[in-house]
Amino acid sequence: MFSRQRDEHFSKIPSEVAFRICAIRETFEECGILLNRSSNDNNIGNITISDFEIWRYEIWREKVDKDATQFIKMCQEFNMVPDIWPLTERSNWLTPVNMARRASGTDEGSKGTFYTAFFLCLLDTVPDAMHDDKDTVHLLWSPPDELIKSHLESKVKLAPPQIYEICRFLNFKDIEELNEFCLTRINKRVTRNFPVPAVCDDGIFILYPGTYIENVT
Repeated sequence: MFSRQRDEHFSKIPSEVAFRICAIRETFEECGILLNRSSNDNNIGNITISDFEIWRYEIWREKVDKDATQFIKMCQEFNMVPDIWPLTERSNWLTPVNMARRASGTDEGSKGTFYTAFFLCLLDTVPDAMHDDKDTVHLLWSPPDELIKSHLESKVKLAPPQIYEICRFLNFKDIEELNEFCLTRINKRVTRNFPVPAVCDDGIFILYPGTYIENVT
């Protein structure tokens, strides 16, 4: 995904930078959290979260939601840049065609697949957030184990990639240990995850990366 051939018009910015900017923009659109820093700030060691006045915040969020190019205009207006440095590559997911069609709601809704990059950003404090009632309808800060438990109890609904990624967090006892892990692989690339649906007589199940059956097949 990061190394694929791109149209010349879109190749002026490296994929590693472009995808991070997109991730920051979508996070701002969907839950109101904006990772940014002053364009004059060269200290990449500090993570800055926007403290917009609420009226400017909502106005620009609506503009960006309607037109993604407004994100750059917003940054220019407030003399800031997207803070891409705290984002580390977490995973790269490619969904099977039938799963993409199911997510679209109709068999004709999606002829292709979802090819998605996930990034991880670790924060010292919990930022203020607000759902947009479009892509997000509810916000919840929760430990990974409690979130999986809520999913199993049908209190929340998680898509397969989210379930897999949240379960990966269970391998770390705290955020410091997770941060150490991220630092050890900061120069390494993520491999593509491709879940494989398997049809049985009594239902369908999905094979994830690392499962024994998937390795055998």
